Amino acid sequence: MGRTIGAVADEARDIILLLDARGSLRDVNRAAVGAYGYSYDELLRLDIRDLRASSTRGDVEEQIAKVDAAGVQFETRHQRRDGSEFDCEVSSRRLELDGEIFLVSVVRDLTERKRAEELIREKETLLWKVFHSSPVVVSITDLETNRYVDVNDSYLRVMELKRGEVVGKSRDDVGIILDPEELRRLRQAVLNKFRGEFELRIRTRGGRTLDTIHSLEFIELSGKPCVVAFAHDMTEYKRLEHQLQHAQKMDAVGRLAGGVAHDFNNILTAVRGHSEVLMGLLETGSPHRRHAEQIHRAALRAAALTSQLLAFSRKQVLQPRSIDVNSLVANLTVMLRRLIGEHVDLQTELGADLGVVRADAGQLEQVLVNLAVNARDAMPQGGMLLVATENADIDAAESMRRSVPIGRWILITVTDTGVGIDEATRARIFEPFFTTKASGKGTGLGLSTVYGIVAQSGGHIQLDSVVGQGTTFRVFLPRVGATVSTRHPTIEDVAGPSGTETVLLVEDDNDVREFVHDVLTTHGYQVLSAVDGPQALQLIEAHDEPIALLVTDVIMPRMMGSEVAARVTALRPAIKVLYISGYPGDAIARQGVLPAEHAFVQKPFSVVALARRVRALLDGRLDKDD
Repeated sequence: MGRTIGAVADEARDIILLLDARGSLRDVNRAAVGAYGYSYDELLRLDIRDLRASSTRGDVEEQIAKVDAAGVQFETRHQRRDGSEFDCEVSSRRLELDGEIFLVSVVRDLTERKRAEELIREKETLLWKVFHSSPVVVSITDLETNRYVDVNDSYLRVMELKRGEVVGKSRDDVGIILDPEELRRLRQAVLNKFRGEFELRIRTRGGRTLDTIHSLEFIELSGKPCVVAFAHDMTEYKRLEHQLQHAQKMDAVGRLAGGVAHDFNNILTAVRGHSEVLMGLLETGSPHRRHAEQIHRAALRAAALTSQLLAFSRKQVLQPRSIDVNSLVANLTVMLRRLIGEHVDLQTELGADLGVVRADAGQLEQVLVNLAVNARDAMPQGGMLLVATENADIDAAESMRRSVPIGRWILITVTDTGVGIDEATRARIFEPFFTTKASGKGTGLGLSTVYGIVAQSGGHIQLDSVVGQGTTFRVFLPRVGATVSTRHPTIEDVAGPSGTETVLLVEDDNDVREFVHDVLTTHGYQVLSAVDGPQALQLIEAHDEPIALLVTDVIMPRMMGSEVAARVTALRPAIKVLYISGYPGDAIARQGVLPAEHAFVQKPFSVVALARRVRALLDGRLDKDD
């Protein structure tokens, strides 16, 4: 039999085989020779079974039997001369030539198609994994039906839903709630096919409120228009942003408070000091002594307010020492019971083996008193106030949960069963002058003072409250060591010690300078007064007698106190230095004067405080914690 396939078939890219009814090859085209690796003559000596992969040879008989004039099509695997295999698609039909039955099979190598299909499957798998593992919340919605076509795993996690509760359902079916304004914004974005970013607040079926940044993409799926919504959950970011804004606002107010407190301290130093001088000069029965006492009491009240402003601004000059918190709480109990009244049940739970904090004892007492008074006011009909202490070791996991840095802390918890604090009030609770009390019932400085003292002591304060269920304040203070006993200061001698030495006084505020001058002279000292550094240097150069002490303000025009001290001590090496200032601690420190390392008196000071400080320094027995 000659060539049957012909020239046209020889040019075909697919393999063409002509078989007899038994499956023997009777003719092949050129593509078959190239595909199988046999020569033309070698192929004509083979059976179709020789070209089949061993795993598919058992199917040959059945497949030949099924071939008819209409033809059949199936996939199988063929084998090349070198033993390699390839997937192929076979189309066979039966035909009759010169009275003999033949099978014509067109074989298409599927290797490239299979490779392409596998690549498509890999890409689909990759896209599926990216879609579902993306931290971005993604949903696909049919624009005609407004029903979800698909959502990713982040969507289900954030919305607290299962896939069967979402796919094929509408937003209303799912239970996602948007306020009218939010819904209008979303509809407008979809209608205008807006592709930028916009904010959207969502409430989930579980009641959570989510702040999101949305962006949209418009696509077609199976010929249907769809919108792909990408949503970034910004809830935690918004919370942190709010905290930062609040901290920045508090810091700005704190700087203002510190500046006001400084100017007020200068005035109060003169008012308080001169009232004390008057009280010392007036007899007890004098009709004018009552006026001097009223002035003195008013000055003390104003000084207390100034101290609170400095504490809020975290610029107060503290006198830290090691404190046993349990002893401090126990010693305060009697006073706290008097403050809160009999209608409130005060209880304490003091932790065992409690560590030590380094803080200003008086300031820490003020923290507890202010928290107790606020708790009392929250329980007008009575209730329970609990003050508890414990060691708190914060690790990485606990730090994330409590928003407190990793470390060793003493935790003081103050809990009441009062009316609670609503969200709006909680947002402003530590602001100075913010109060929910009626006019005349409070200054609004109590909790702002607490905030400032705790922050300046290196600690953190947190608030938890539910309206109608009470409030808990948690104060975290750094733990520095084992328990030690505390020492309580004694009452000062009201007279104050005196002396005869010469003192150089440098103070730019006239009222303060006159007051300090009067105090020192009435206590027996010889005083040289200067309004600033240059004048002080002139006085010391003109004075041949010994000068025992320099009393100088820290921050002054023309020459700062630290420079005055350096210039004066260069001229008189034996002279001692006492700094005074109404500025907050950080402003003093920037001038190189650290209250913990230098002899220092904070304005406004009393007559006796100044007299005792001067005498102790001159006698060489002044300790930095004195």
